Amino acid sequence: MLKTQPSSKHKMPKPCKIIDKKTQDLIETLDWVGIDSMKLPIRYQLNDLVNQTAASIDVYVSLDQGEFRGIDMAELFFNTQSALANQELNFSKLDTLISVILKCHKDRSLSSKIKIDFDFFLEKPTLRSKEIGIQAYPISLEFVNSNNQKKAYVYFEIIYASTCPCSEAASRKENLEIFSGFFENSKNPKQDFENWYFDSKNSFAHPHAQKSIAKFKLEIDANTSDLFGLVNSFIVELEDTIQTSVHGAVRQEDEAAFTSKMGDNLIFIEDAAKKFKDYIKNKSEIQSSCVELIHNESIHPHNAKVFFTT
Repeated sequence: MLKTQPSSKHKMPKPCKIIDKKTQDLIETLDWVGIDSMKLPIRYQLNDLVNQTAASIDVYVSLDQGEFRGIDMAELFFNTQSALANQELNFSKLDTLISVILKCHKDRSLSSKIKIDFDFFLEKPTLRSKEIGIQAYPISLEFVNSNNQKKAYVYFEIIYASTCPCSEAASRKENLEIFSGFFENSKNPKQDFENWYFDSKNSFAHPHAQKSIAKFKLEIDANTSDLFGLVNSFIVELEDTIQTSVHGAVRQEDEAAFTSKMGDNLIFIEDAAKKFKDYIKNKSEIQSSCVELIHNESIHPHNAKVFFTT
């Protein structure tokens, strides 16, 4: 297992003053400088189980002293590797890591941040067969220390199916003409209708549906202890709010149950956004949010989109 403390072999070099004649007049500060997409194995704990997965990590410091040319990339790399590789992830560990990085750059940086992208795996029961499927949710954790002001964010997506109420109403109207004919022209309308209905050669109008995505950025307390338990509850409760989230594990009976859920939960994108916003506003653990919804249209070449913040 890798060390959890920064290695003493990697010491900060002496400050590199701008001496190049072509750039010596460029005394400018920069918001963020650092490493993008560093790959490491990490661990996270959920329900007393420790899971291991691969992570992509971005780590940055600000460059607040314009006379410095840059930062020490090696310090960012080796401190991040030592703190996170094969280690259990939590906000406390991220806080310690960026504090160490800031200490290494105290002569030039006032702020630091780290963002970690990985797959979060949850067990999800099927709708009717009552089996269990394991579903991956891409999530990100972000921890920022800006002038000693600490903020923590969690990002994740929920994928769900949505059926347009207007399209469903239009399909009803189209089908009514077909169904009415059985009662006007048939001596045994019930039997004739059933024969027609279950004949796969016949067809009737269907409303269009969309594979939809809700992208959440939620600010939570930087001192949150049961981090992944909280993320788990967010995902489960938000999926319950929208009712038609996708399922990785589906048998025929589960697909049949899902069609009923779709019929019971016709929804416009604006209504879906309002449902999510109401949930967020009433969740005390969420300090602020930025949410984007996309309904990938199946009838248009363009998509519907909503943004909101709290």
